[in-house]
Amino acid sequence: MSKDISAEFTPGAIVSHGLRIGMANYFSLLGAMILWALTIWVPYINVGTTIAMATLPIAMGEGKKISPLEIFDPKYRQFMGEMFVQWGLKGMGLYMGMIFLFIPAIVLQLSWCLSELLIVDKQMNPAEALAESNKRMAGKKWIVFFGMLLTGLIIGAVGLILVLLVMGLINAAGGVNFFLGLLSFVAYFGFIVFAMAAGLGTKAYIYDTLK
Repeated sequence: MSKDISAEFTPGAIVSHGLRIGMANYFSLLGAMILWALTIWVPYINVGTTIAMATLPIAMGEGKKISPLEIFDPKYRQFMGEMFVQWGLKGMGLYMGMIFLFIPAIVLQLSWCLSELLIVDKQMNPAEALAESNKRMAGKKWIVFFGMLLTGLIIGAVGLILVLLVMGLINAAGGVNFFLGLLSFVAYFGFIVFAMAAGLGTKAYIYDTLK
């Protein structure tokens, strides 16, 4: 990269921008997640929608409005072979890293975290995508690690607060009833979408910044 991003690319920036991007697309991602779940029973279609869900950060990082129907775009299925090979190569590399007491696997996971996005966005082959992701992440892995760690802690804190609130309501009501059961389900599903939005938003900011 030709630009110096050292002053702006920090764990705090990853968290703040990632959450902002994720929450801006919360309801679109909610719709996309529901539609993705409906395609689980149609394997070929589900491959395309799964690739789409994994690569939504490309558009999210550019500030584009995400449509839930985007995941049905046939273009994602065109990358099925490349994605399978890339996931296989990454899986083998991470497995070898885990043999050496896990630390190498964590480093590799960070080094290769942009590879799926590069395959779809830049139409690279799996080997090129892994190599380019490693190049872009050079010197940035610790920043990304702590940014993702902080995001995970925030997600965990929100989940804990929701659990305590629901348990408090159940105790106050003297047990679970239909309304509280429904409320618990809505809260749980809403939290899952929040966690997904935060994760994808974080990845969107990282990818867009390291272009």
